[in-house]
Amino acid sequence: MLTQDTAAPQPLAAISRRQQPQAMPTSAQIRAARGLLGWSQADLAQRAHLHPRTIERAERGAGITVRTLRAIAGALEAGGIEFLQNQNGLGVRLRRR
Repeated sequence: MLTQDTAAPQPLAAISRRQQPQAMPTSAQIRAARGLLGWSQADLAQRAHLHPRTIERAERGAGITVRTLRAIAGALEAGGIEFLQNQNGLGVRLRRR
């Protein structure tokens, strides 16, 4: 006989608020990734759909939201960057093809 869980499902928003955020790239990782790709701040801003000043602030580590960091990380990852975080520290590399 199959039994059903009688607990009411939690709304998705309630679940996601309790989850730990994924590690966001540091300002140094953003600069290094951009350098590996040969992109200017304007190039990254265009690909992330952000203003170039936002990229400049992110690279200084000044007052950037998680949403903005996700947009930057997404654009860099789409360009072929892998963000590294391991026992050796933080870094970036081009994705192996």
